[in-house]
Amino acid sequence: MKPLLRVVAFLVVTVVLMATCSNPPASSSKTSAESPSKTTSPPGPDSMGVREGQERGGQVLEGRVLFEGSNIPRSTRVENTTDPQDCETIQSLRNIIISRENRGIKNVILALKGVPLPMDYRPQPSPLILDNRDCQFEPHVAVLTTGSSIEAVNRDPIFHSVHLYGFLNVNLALGPNQAKSVQTVERPGYVIVKCDVHGWMQAFFRVDNHPFHSVSAADGSFRIENIPPGSYILEAWHEYFGEKELTVSIRADAPSRVTIDFRDQSP
Repeated sequence: MKPLLRVVAFLVVTVVLMATCSNPPASSSKTSAESPSKTTSPPGPDSMGVREGQERGGQVLEGRVLFEGSNIPRSTRVENTTDPQDCETIQSLRNIIISRENRGIKNVILALKGVPLPMDYRPQPSPLILDNRDCQFEPHVAVLTTGSSIEAVNRDPIFHSVHLYGFLNVNLALGPNQAKSVQTVERPGYVIVKCDVHGWMQAFFRVDNHPFHSVSAADGSFRIENIPPGSYILEAWHEYFGEKELTVSIRADAPSRVTIDFRDQSP
């Protein structure tokens, strides 16, 4: 019986050794998965998460656009004789919206110039729905990235036209409750939108090949995120007050803050 026991013991040891060789230790596999390749490309501006930027406390530009002056101007108002039953008899151009509480200016476009981008960089699309609602375009001001689409929607019970001026030259007829795709924007620039039927209706869009832009809120505040540290030119544009430029420094260790003042230049 002893020779038989030796054979059985030999077979058991052989099987254990084979299983051990064919299954490497779990710690070795884990180390390999957690070790990044040395050839991994650094993340671009869009791939850097907002949370990561907030945790590091940098690469963020915050600011406010304020009106400076004693008399706060009001938006231009016009008398309407076209479809007054649906559009009311008095309409606003919405060209000046200033907070009475803190003098913040709404609808100012803020954009950074000179931010470095990879050679093959493509921004994430930011599709826009241009709504015709209560005889006004909504949004009145917006920023888009190249490669984004624009869709026009008419929620009013009357006829509107969506006429785009600038590097886009498109004129769409929109019947009640209709929606039409305008097209995809492929180059940077400004687009002005008007309705040929209702002259007070207007909207303004800026298209950039990067995401480092914003539109000021009702209190004049704005925020641009995930900016590579450095010194850049900040453009501020408003349909009534005009344009301003200033130099801003983006820090890697803390948010950068800036205040922009506009004055009424009218006589």
